[in-house]
This record gives sequence, C-alpha cells and structure tokens, in this order.
Amino acid sequence: DVNFKEYLRNVANWQYFTGYAPWSNPNDILIEAVPSVGGWLWAIPITDEKVSIGWVIAADEFAAMREQDRSVDELFAAAIEASKEVCKVVAPARPEPGIRTARDFSHAAKDLAGPGWLAVGDAAAFIDPLFSSGVWLSTSGAWLAARALDAALRQPAAETTAFERYQQVYLQIVEDMFAYVLYFSDPHRNKEDYLEKAAAATKVFSENSQVGFISLISGITALPQILDFNPLGETGMRQTFSEAVRA
Repeated sequence: DVNFKEYLRNVANWQYFTGYAPWSNPNDILIEAVPSVGGWLWAIPITDEKVSIGWVIAADEFAAMREQDRSVDELFAAAIEASKEVCKVVAPARPEPGIRTARDFSHAAKDLAGPGWLAVGDAAAFIDPLFSSGVWLSTSGAWLAARALDAALRQPAAETTAFERYQQVYLQIVEDMFAYVLYFSDPHRNKEDYLEKAAAATKVFSENSQVGFISLISGITALPQILDFNPLGETGMRQTFSEAVRA
C-alpha cells in the first residue's frame, strides 16, 4: 500500500430517490459537509427524476456510531437531516428500498511491475470514486504500459529500466490525484479553498478558477507527461508518432 488506508478508510452509504427537488445547477454534483454528524453528503442526478444520495464518513467514526445500536438507516437519515441543502433535495422525493454500503475502496499496490508483468487500472491503484478517476487511470496506465512493454519486447535487456520508469510515472500521477482528494476530503474548507488549491496544483491561472479544478480531476494536467512518456529516455511520444507516419 501507499498508505491510502491510513487516510481514506471511509464508509459510503447511499440510496436512490425519485421525484427530487433540483438544486441551483442540476448539471453539477452537489457536495455538502455535515460536521455536526460527521462526514459529507453527495447528491448525483441519475435522471431528471432519480437522484443518488450518499453519505461518506471515516470508518472508525461509523463503527463507533454503530456500536451505539443505531441502524444504518437511522444514521443515514440523521446525516440528511443535519444538512442544509441535501435535505431540500430529498424533501419531496420517494426513497427506493435499500441502502447500499461500500468501504475501504481506496488502494494502491506497492509494486506496479516485476519480471514479465505490469499492473494497470484497478489492479494498480484506485483512489476515490468522487472524481471518477478510475477510467482515466486505467486508460492512461494502459498507454504507459503499452510503451513500456514495447520497449521491453524490442530490447529484452532493458525490461527492468522500462518497467521501473513505468511505475515511477504512473505512481506519480496517482499520488498527485490522491493528494488533492485528501485535501478535498477536509470538511472544514470552503469551495474557494478547493478551487484555489486545484489552480495552484495545475499552475492554471484564470479568472475562472474552476478551470484548474476541472483540469486536475479530469487528469488533463498529466497528459503531457503521458504523451511524452518514453520508458528508455530516447525519444518523446510525438517524435515516435512522426516516425510512424513517415514509415
């Protein structure tokens, strides 16, 4: 592990509601901290009629609450009741039966490569579902792995170098995203803090600070590093493309 369990040992409980009241910008995900109860809530529109409402809290805090003989249903309802915005969303809605639960979903392998193998996607690392980074890490990791494998097959003696370089670059992308998720998970910060941190991390300066936030969570800021990835340090990806076109 890269100590994800030390910081992101969370429990997520969620339920679907039909006939909800939309918020100011229904195209966005609504995130709200509930410090009086603990953790934070999400509201994610599924359709114009259906919304997913979730509550995320530290696993140890949730376990302590459960030891007080309080059911998951009771705790989930209490979290919504303690909110200022999510409670308005579900006020007119009808809940679907059943609350779903998942925990300790963040992980990263200590080694992403070894003699004759590479780990990609969720087998390598999964940070947090909030920013939907799983697909990005899987596709970008597959791109990096393909380059490393190609280099190893062309020059078998260079396999160790190529695979070590793959692990270094891939883990750096994972850790950069993890650092922001950790920052974002602090319920005592406000919206402006998150946007400014993202802009600073991505070195994006714009009158609209959401540009930095979007570029960070979408993985766009790591794109140059991925496109230029060369496991043996000989040529960048753009030069490789040119050579392929000329051939």
